Amino acid sequence: MDCNKDFAHSYMLLKPEEVNLFDLFKILFSTDIENRKFVDSKAKDETFERRWLMFISIVVQKLLQFGSKPLSWVGSWFEMCLNLVSSNRNIGVLFLNVFQGSVVVPSKTSAAFISFIGNFDKRVELDSSIKHGDGSRYFAALSMMASKASYENIAYIKTIVQDHWKFRAIMFDIANNAGPTYPGDFLPIWKWTDFGSYERKVKRIGQRSDAFLQGLLDEHRSQRGGPESENCMLARLLSLQKSQPKEYTDDVIKGIIMIMMLAGTDTSAIMLEWIFSNLVNKPEILAKARAELDSQVGEENLVDEAQVSNLRYTQAIIWETLRLYPAAPLMVPHVSSDDCTLGGFFVPRDTMVLVNAWAIQRDPQLWEDPTSFKPERFMRGGNESAKIIAFGIGRRACPGSGLSRRITGLCVAALIQCFEWKRVDEKLVDMDEGTGGVVVPKFDPLETMCKARPIMNKLFPEAF
Repeated sequence: MDCNKDFAHSYMLLKPEEVNLFDLFKILFSTDIENRKFVDSKAKDETFERRWLMFISIVVQKLLQFGSKPLSWVGSWFEMCLNLVSSNRNIGVLFLNVFQGSVVVPSKTSAAFISFIGNFDKRVELDSSIKHGDGSRYFAALSMMASKASYENIAYIKTIVQDHWKFRAIMFDIANNAGPTYPGDFLPIWKWTDFGSYERKVKRIGQRSDAFLQGLLDEHRSQRGGPESENCMLARLLSLQKSQPKEYTDDVIKGIIMIMMLAGTDTSAIMLEWIFSNLVNKPEILAKARAELDSQVGEENLVDEAQVSNLRYTQAIIWETLRLYPAAPLMVPHVSSDDCTLGGFFVPRDTMVLVNAWAIQRDPQLWEDPTSFKPERFMRGGNESAKIIAFGIGRRACPGSGLSRRITGLCVAALIQCFEWKRVDEKLVDMDEGTGGVVVPKFDPLETMCKARPIMNKLFPEAF
């Protein structure tokens, strides 16, 4: 039987897709249901009307299940009719076009459809792709390390997917353990006990990242010789190792790769959010950047990396954002290698030194109107960018700064060229800093409205 024998009269135990007609009639016309006790309750016994309602509800469910496929056909047909009417303006014009033999058939590539979709405003959260754990921001890093993927090679695809998840986990652990203050830096006795196992965790992360990067090196060595394997960063580093083996050991190459990934991707993602937060708060600056792109690049081609260096105003926007909102406000901690005096202060050897880049780049002695967002200050012909220390300075400057600026410049230019941006409402975007490790994001993730510009219809007609 399709239901429990002891409780066949309880409709709560019946499954509409399994119960048969005999069970339904048994519930409806049973004479001993009043004599059965299911729970000790003072509620009144079920009446005939109540059982009739149960019967009808189950029958209706059975009919709906029987008619599920026909209903889906009706839904598709109804949707097609609506699209047909809307494509021909209204039902009257549709009938007229039928007689004239000029019916407009709905198509995703039609100008009307593209125009309709292109005029949608969409609310987006620019921070959603840069959160730890999401992994989207590491696609660029994986692409640079893995070069071009051969999609016909199933084993290669499997390796790429596995490497992605390994790399994602390693980067997540590094980000979570790079920011916390380690008491052992201030209390030497803490290092002897390793209370909290912080040092042990850091060493374990280092071993995992070293094994992962060594695997990439070994894999690339085994695949060398093909044209696709030579056009990537790993190939260039390995060629340098071949000509200068003592200077470019495996450890040096792995260190270069890791610092490029850490300093060139995370900072770029954070900077994009700060840049567009400033732009939507200053629409007149956004309009100038868009006008520069339209005049320098045009509306027929998508901006490429070679053209970014010619976009002086866009570059000025990036520099001004780096000045006001450096991705690492206190920079990476340094340790003095010897006794020295800085600004009249004696700094003993092995002292941790934190450089407050945020305060230096807002110093009124160095900058005119230091708290205002004015990209024009970098357009006056001077060497204002030399005063930016967001990536450090001298021999200890961040080696990933060039990569970060190139990625950020290309992304900003492409986003401005392809989309119109504005605030969600009239309220200005909050520019408060959040909390983090070395890199500090916004306190509230940026949410903004974007709409595709007409250039998108020309560049990507198949996407609409």
